[in-house]
Amino acid sequence: MKNFTKIILFTVLTILVSSCGNNKEHEHAGQEASGQEHHGDEHGIMLNDGKPWMANSETTQGIHNMSALWDGFKSGNDIEEYHALQEDLLTEFNTIIKECTMEGDSHEQLHNYLLPMKDLISDLGSDDISVCNNSVDLLKKYLSTYPKYFE
Repeated sequence: MKNFTKIILFTVLTILVSSCGNNKEHEHAGQEASGQEHHGDEHGIMLNDGKPWMANSETTQGIHNMSALWDGFKSGNDIEEYHALQEDLLTEFNTIIKECTMEGDSHEQLHNYLLPMKDLISDLGSDDISVCNNSVDLLKKYLSTYPKYFE
């Protein structure tokens, strides 16, 4: 039942993230109209004319809360600790989505940033300890990139 709840939560989060105006034609037209030149990275995240986007304080706080969860987490062989970390991260992820007040290009870029995190957090629900360890390492690295894209 616990895994079923996680699947439902991830499904709802996926719908929320992808339904938030993620229309590529609209995004491209908006960039042309604004005259902004963007350079994307491997995750599709683009800077604002070479500078970070302004994020709402709730988003930045949520990312900091996720990072704090890493600081208190010790990798080991107890799969339940990884599953508990997953639940805590999902709570923060869900809060970021619910409290998002960003609009326009910065909003689209936030979603480009958050989407890869969803899969990495999902991997923490695995019963394979090596998958969980890999996800922890990748998430730590990924979260450290937030200041590159948002302030």
